[in-house]
Amino acid sequence: MPRAAAPLAVLLLAGAGTIAFAALAMAQGDGSATDNPDLLRGPVGVGCRPGTLCHFPPIDPNAPQRPVAPIVIAQPAASPTPAPAIMPAVSPTATDSFVASPPMGVPFAEPSREWDTEYALSLRGAYVRSDAGERFELLAIPEIALSRQALATDIGIGASATVIAPNTSDARLGAADIDASVTHRLSPGAALNFDASLEFTEDDPSGLTVEDADVDSAPQTIDGAVSLAYGQRLGQFDLVALGDLSRRWVGDTTLDDGTSVDNSDDDVFGYGAGLRVGYAVTPIIGTFVSGRAGREDYSNPDTDLGISRSGADYTLRGGITGNWSDVVTLEASVGSGWRDFDNSALEDAQSWLYGAAIGFAPNSTTQLVASLDTRLSGGSGASGASTSYDAALEATHRITPWLALRANVSAGWDVPVDGSATTRTSGLGTGADIAIGPHTSATLDYGYGWREDPNAVDPSREEHRISGGITLRY
Repeated sequence: MPRAAAPLAVLLLAGAGTIAFAALAMAQGDGSATDNPDLLRGPVGVGCRPGTLCHFPPIDPNAPQRPVAPIVIAQPAASPTPAPAIMPAVSPTATDSFVASPPMGVPFAEPSREWDTEYALSLRGAYVRSDAGERFELLAIPEIALSRQALATDIGIGASATVIAPNTSDARLGAADIDASVTHRLSPGAALNFDASLEFTEDDPSGLTVEDADVDSAPQTIDGAVSLAYGQRLGQFDLVALGDLSRRWVGDTTLDDGTSVDNSDDDVFGYGAGLRVGYAVTPIIGTFVSGRAGREDYSNPDTDLGISRSGADYTLRGGITGNWSDVVTLEASVGSGWRDFDNSALEDAQSWLYGAAIGFAPNSTTQLVASLDTRLSGGSGASGASTSYDAALEATHRITPWLALRANVSAGWDVPVDGSATTRTSGLGTGADIAIGPHTSATLDYGYGWREDPNAVDPSREEHRISGGITLRY
């Protein structure tokens, strides 16, 4: 595929494929009873994260919105920042977090100018045991969230930080983030959405994401991203167009002997655009086609390859969605991904992509979510492009008004296209939330993580973590 024509071809194929889907759908049912513009994406999306095509606000103010949300004792305004994960987070599913539009029965009502503010402070203690030994940590996690809802525009701003004080070293900032989201409804059938985020992370020197040995301080990573999406409802058709920018900076790794390892070859700037077009077959079932063209530009050549991994990425997918009264939600897709490297020494790659996610919420106290997603990336180590697979299973159950249980299992593996060794990660966790008072809750968690990375100095690592603490929220 010529590189100049590839982005246009992907977007044209997405539109043409949707027309074909619609023709088949009309032969099976007209779907005229549905009035839910977000039905085609559903509350559970495959590979969704803020800023992607399947994460867009409802654009019909009259449509009933009952998104499936995680069950917690005290609903926070923003998801709390957890203690540093014992393995890289695997989040292939997400729920729509946008507030439903107010009823249109008072179209001339004065927009609200009030800002709602919520803040919290979590104090936790953790016992961590890994291949490098054992340690105790004290964690302080402050949070703040601001939100403003009006008839046409909703604004949300959130920030949090995680301060870690291990018993073996000085206190450090383990994580910090700030994000903002603005949703503006242009009409009952159209909306604009803007998202921006900035995140800082630093793992423990013996953490699962650290590839070097004898590390005194792990590299500090900063990730920034912005995206702008436009959604439009056209009868039974649903269209979402999106553009995004991202930037990652990775600091040096400091070893015990005082020397530094340069990680600037991981600094990357990414940008792209995508289009998703869906058709409502019935009030329950929908079809969609999505395409995206993007690019990654690395700041420096890769130290293992001696050349840059910069190149263009293209994806094209088609699939179906389902939503049975928000009790069962389903999305499944299949497609293809292409990676065109700028340097001819790296072989261009193609991979089949699969995705599936199913959510089950039989009542207000129980929720199950299972998912599988694949993607084609630029790869790592001495290999070229690789296909990444992520699988996860999450469950939450509220036993009483003051006690809720949760559990999760996740796995991920990166398979290089050239047949090199596979990188694998897995993890599991379980926990409980206990309501003590109207503003106070207690948490108790256990987590296990394992990583096998042939590119790391220590190829295999595992970690156990037991933590508990108190959260004050106002």
